[in-house]
Amino acid sequence: MILNDSSMSTSNEAHNNPRSHTTNAVTSSQRSFTKSINSLETIFEFIHEFCELNEVDSETRYALDLAIEELFTNMVKYSKENNSDVMISLGLSGKTLEISLTDYGVKPFDPTKVKEVDVNLPLDKRKPGGLGIFLTKKLIETIQYEHIDGNNIIKLIKHLE
Repeated sequence: MILNDSSMSTSNEAHNNPRSHTTNAVTSSQRSFTKSINSLETIFEFIHEFCELNEVDSETRYALDLAIEELFTNMVKYSKENNSDVMISLGLSGKTLEISLTDYGVKPFDPTKVKEVDVNLPLDKRKPGGLGIFLTKKLIETIQYEHIDGNNIIKLIKHLE
């Protein structure tokens, strides 16, 4: 569970206007994306631009790509009751990178409660699904979840080296 972050507004005005805050380098950026697999390329560009401006290494960028792709794809596949955009926020404070994905007007889905995949089982004994979230949990130090006012908010925390 994350604390209610007052900087995460769910108003239409904040939802429709991407924001960036700058000092010497970009320290936070936020943008909404159409809930479609076709948005992935644009999402990767958004992540890469943020990482480049903030000198985030390629290994961390790869982890972010995989984690955000997995969570966003799940939102596209399983949150079909609403076609609203998904807001992605990236923030860097010191050596701590915080990412949040907000899916508006959807039923609760808590990825932190997904049953662990037994990767030691033979493939023919495994049930499909769950491997992407399993990998995300391995690459990202902290995954937090909230469902507030009909919105799923997933927050990822990655510590930089």
